[in-house]
Amino acid sequence: MPESSNQNFNHLKIHTQYSICEGAIKIDDLQDFSKSNKIKTLALCDTTNLCGALEFAEKISKVGTQPVIGTQINFKFGDTMGLLPLFSLNEEGYKRIIKLSSLSFLENDELSEPHIDFNDLLEDNEGVAIFSGTVFGLFGELFNKGKFSEIHDLYKKLKRLKPKPTSQMESGRSLMRDQRQVPALPIISQAGLISLLEVTAQRSILSISLIS
Repeated sequence: MPESSNQNFNHLKIHTQYSICEGAIKIDDLQDFSKSNKIKTLALCDTTNLCGALEFAEKISKVGTQPVIGTQINFKFGDTMGLLPLFSLNEEGYKRIIKLSSLSFLENDELSEPHIDFNDLLEDNEGVAIFSGTVFGLFGELFNKGKFSEIHDLYKKLKRLKPKPTSQMESGRSLMRDQRQVPALPIISQAGLISLLEVTAQRSILSISLIS
């Protein structure tokens, strides 16, 4: 994770050892890295759990880095399921992502991968920043299936929410499973731009986020 000279790049998609079969980064190592590189902000985004949230927040804040707590949860839309990254913007947002994460395990059958319905996110999202995820997430799965109208529908649902959540659309440049590259999703207008690096043990995915 090389830093720029002005160190204004904030890593928002960190997967630690709590991302089973994905992450290999220990929080102690993140603490040392943040201190030595004077990292301003670092965001946790483990898959389907918040097990490392307390340890991450305590250790990262001790070295002067602002911790941001997040996770990515499987959401189901129709017959398609995929991950959406969620980040807490305040205490209420933290409580909400804890609730959503718990529901993905509790309100589920024993055979399916932990997930919740996308409508649950629409009903309970205040204080939560919602990302579209990379090509391996819900939007990417819909893209793979050619369900472009569903992608538009999802984004319109997010745009209509009140209070309006912070929603970000990531336009990934990483390779698909069949080695095709994904073009930018042509569904965003009047948006800001952020680059994201999803850091896991398996891959690093550079993507662009359009902030609505």
